[in-house]
Amino acid sequence: VLDCVRFGHACRLWMGDPLSMWLHHIFAILGYFLSMYYEHFAFFATLFLISEFTVLPSNIHWLVKLLDMTHTRVFAVNYTLRMLSFVVFRLPLLPATLHAVINDEQFIVDFLKAPRALATVLGINITLFSCLNVVWVYKCVMLWMRWRRGGSRRTAAEKAKAL
Repeated sequence: VLDCVRFGHACRLWMGDPLSMWLHHIFAILGYFLSMYYEHFAFFATLFLISEFTVLPSNIHWLVKLLDMTHTRVFAVNYTLRMLSFVVFRLPLLPATLHAVINDEQFIVDFLKAPRALATVLGINITLFSCLNVVWVYKCVMLWMRWRRGGSRRTAAEKAKAL
């Protein structure tokens, strides 16, 4: 585990990925492994897997930016599809998870009987993924709205100077 943390920290520094990117992948792998090993709670792993539908437009977004095509129709269409994919596939996961946890009495019984490692990772995953999804949707929508308005973080003086 310590090696994973060190590796993740080193890669974050080398590649510029935020720590949340590494944490959610490490906990996802751990959660999938434990749910398969103990044959419990695969529903939540599957539920959060739905958010992976946002990867395709995100990867295309990265590629279009890398190719310096940010002023093309491809960028505009993909940026909008990326934002919509985050809203459609990530935002509903928090209420869907809460609904499943609250309305399934068997879940609570199974959760209390589950091995501590499984219950701990499941609790962390539900909380971590739910919170990160809300934050990522918010950021994605805010960036898209700022892009649609033609805005950026530059001040008016910096924009005038660039002209």
